[in-house]
Amino acid sequence: MEEDPVKEMDRQYNEIEFNSTMTCISLIRFITDHMEALPASVIHALMDTADLPLQLVPLMEFRPWIRKNNKGEQEKFEDNAWKVIQPHEKGRITKLEGQIWLTIYNMFMT
Repeated sequence: MEEDPVKEMDRQYNEIEFNSTMTCISLIRFITDHMEALPASVIHALMDTADLPLQLVPLMEFRPWIRKNNKGEQEKFEDNAWKVIQPHEKGRITKLEGQIWLTIYNMFMT
C-alpha cells in the first residue's frame, strides 16, 4: 500500500529526529567520561545552566527507546533498529538506558 507523501515525510522526520536524539545521549555520555579534564565553566554549564541531571530524569521515566509495535509486542531500540524484546530479556536494560546511568554516575562521582 502506498503511503501519502506528507505522512511519509512526517514519518521520516520523526525517525531522523529520534535517531539524532539517541545519538546525542551517547555523545553526552562520552563528554562526561572526561569530566575531570573539562574546564570548570563547562562543568558548570552541564550541571547548573543546562541542569543535565534534571533533564535525564524524565527521559529515564518515559523510556522512549521502548515501545509496542502494531502486534502489541514490546520493542527496544538497539543498534539503530527496533528489535522485539524476547521474554528472557525483559529485565535487561538497553544500551541507551545504560548510557544515561553512566552519564549520571560520571557527573556526580568524578
